[in-house]
Amino acid sequence: MPQSWIYTNLTQAAKPDGGSTTTYFGTAYVTSHTLLGSPDIIRVLYVNDFGYGGDVHETRFEGGNWWDADLSTLGYSGEPDQGNVAAFGYVRPDDLIPRVVFVGQDQSIHELRLQGGWMEANLSSIANVQGNAGSTPFPFLTQQGGSWVPRVVYRGNDLHIHELHLLPGQGWQDADLSVLANGPSAGSVPFGYVTPKDSIPRVIYCDSASGSHIQELRLQPGQGWMNADLSQLAGGPLASGVDPSAYITRDLDPHVTYLGADSHIHDLWLPSGQGWTDTDLTGKADGPNGNSMANGYVGLDSVPRVVYFAEDNRVHQLSLEGDPSNTAWIDEDLFQNVINPPPSGTPTEGVYSAPFPYLVYGNPSIVFGGSLNEIHLLTQVSTRFTPGLTQISVRALELSKKPSRPLKESKTA
Repeated sequence: MPQSWIYTNLTQAAKPDGGSTTTYFGTAYVTSHTLLGSPDIIRVLYVNDFGYGGDVHETRFEGGNWWDADLSTLGYSGEPDQGNVAAFGYVRPDDLIPRVVFVGQDQSIHELRLQGGWMEANLSSIANVQGNAGSTPFPFLTQQGGSWVPRVVYRGNDLHIHELHLLPGQGWQDADLSVLANGPSAGSVPFGYVTPKDSIPRVIYCDSASGSHIQELRLQPGQGWMNADLSQLAGGPLASGVDPSAYITRDLDPHVTYLGADSHIHDLWLPSGQGWTDTDLTGKADGPNGNSMANGYVGLDSVPRVVYFAEDNRVHQLSLEGDPSNTAWIDEDLFQNVINPPPSGTPTEGVYSAPFPYLVYGNPSIVFGGSLNEIHLLTQVSTRFTPGLTQISVRALELSKKPSRPLKESKTA
């Protein structure tokens, strides 16, 4: 059933006097607080002044306020590449250090990590990468022998899928996954994830040679990297070329979502003991055509959901609702359920943007870049009482009514 949402303009909340402009794609991740028992810290990332040599910024929720910090100024002397619009963050569970990866103007993969203060490392240089990065990098984690292995995948200028990985006891290394798996050329940003049932790392992307099929590279135990054409296996329609993404449902089955060439949101699903199958979510829900990358998630209620910008340029969500014996996909315009709608009107899709979901204590929030070059946030009203969620919800309502005071950047938070 439809849920209520709280709206926050993060650009105004963290920098009410103006600040950085021309922001597009917002992403987010959650880190644990260094003080035991304190609420987790929400970290929203974006690149400001895209196309003009902008910086990587972080807007974080900590201590009841949103704070903005220019991470490039704090830990990196260069600037992001003008052709890459996003930065992604991740945390290793074994050290809880926030890390952010992005492409610099030198077309190398860089990492910023918060270790006392923000510090920078050129991962491409450390791994002795010979070519240049051609897309935004995407990080994910796997386990090997009980240790966490960071993996950063990206499309090179050679149109191959590359991976930078940090194996236990070793330094950063580069692998050309396209060569290892004999996979086709890449036409999109890759997305990496792990299927819990078999612990297999998987990387999905749109190819650039066969009318935009969804391709998968997977690290098969004992066999190495292998390629599979998921569009062909599932009998799904051609992809639009917009970046695909993946998520895992409560039954531990993988789902790959993408915008089809038919402008419908599609879901490629691998149920246990079966092959890949395609579901036309837009058709099932009788929803509007899509206009962006689609991102899926599963909250505390175990319901699969996919968020995207529709052709009306508003944030929509597809949900598989109903009891187990009678389920149906439904589509909803999330701003129809916002309890504090912005007086200036509903923010619409920004250039190169897509809604990006994340979870705090299992409760969903969605961050996105708007048409006025601001970062926006939708937080679902929680039915659970937890100090962290209550604080976030109450503060979101306060900030929607009156922007907070200008906040000073922190070098260590």
